[in-house]
Amino acid sequence: MKIFYNTTFSGFYGVGTSAVVVANSQKEAAELLSKELIVNGLPQKRAIKESEMVELELNVERAIVLNNGDY
Repeated sequence: MKIFYNTTFSGFYGVGTSAVVVANSQKEAAELLSKELIVNGLPQKRAIKESEMVELELNVERAIVLNNGDY
């Protein structure tokens, strides 16, 4: 399994959003995120693209700020 994140989807209030997804591929991650957003009342007007799912490199120590609140 791989870990992906996405910060491009639309949320409730027009501010920044972020999600972390565990999946085997970018395609699977995009599909899982799309389904989870619907479950959480956030259906998207456009499909989540595979390219918007960013894979985390697990062999590198680092911190990533997904959303700093600056919109």
